[in-house]
Amino acid sequence: MKMDPINSPGSVQAAQKIGTQYGAEKAVAPSSATMAEVQTSAVDFTHMTRNELLSWGLAQHDKGQLSGDAMDAIWSLSLNTSGLRLTADGRVERAFTPEEMKLQDSTEKVDFFSLAEKRVDFARSTGDSENAEFWQQALAMMQHYQSGFSAEA
Repeated sequence: MKMDPINSPGSVQAAQKIGTQYGAEKAVAPSSATMAEVQTSAVDFTHMTRNELLSWGLAQHDKGQLSGDAMDAIWSLSLNTSGLRLTADGRVERAFTPEEMKLQDSTEKVDFFSLAEKRVDFARSTGDSENAEFWQQALAMMQHYQSGFSAEA
C-alpha cells in the first residue's frame, strides 16, 4: 500500500482524523487565553534528549493534550536502543552500563523527526501499513507541536 508524504492531503486528513488526540482544536485559531498554553507546548523535536521528550510527552498527556496512541509514540521514540546489541546467537545484550545509558538519555540530543521518519520508511518497506500509518500520525502530531504559534497568529 502506498503511503502519502507527511504534507500531502492524505496525511492532513489522517491528522484531522486524530484531531483532539494532540490538541488540534487549538491549531485552528487559538484564543488569546490559550495562546500561552499552546506556546508552552511548542517543542523542538529535532534537538532534544530522550528524557526531555518523555517529560514533555507526559506533561502534555497529563493536560489531556496527547492521546494514548500519541503517548505510545513518544514513549517508543524515547527508548534508548543504542546501548543494545544483537549477539551472533541472536541474544540481545547491553553495550553500555545502566549508568552510561542514563547519562546518555539525559545528555545526548536526538532528532526525533528523523527517527520517526525511519520508522515510517521501515514499516512501508515491510508492507506494514498499520505501523506506517501509526508513525505517519506521530509525525503529524510532532509537526503540530514543532510549529508552535507565532505572536501574529
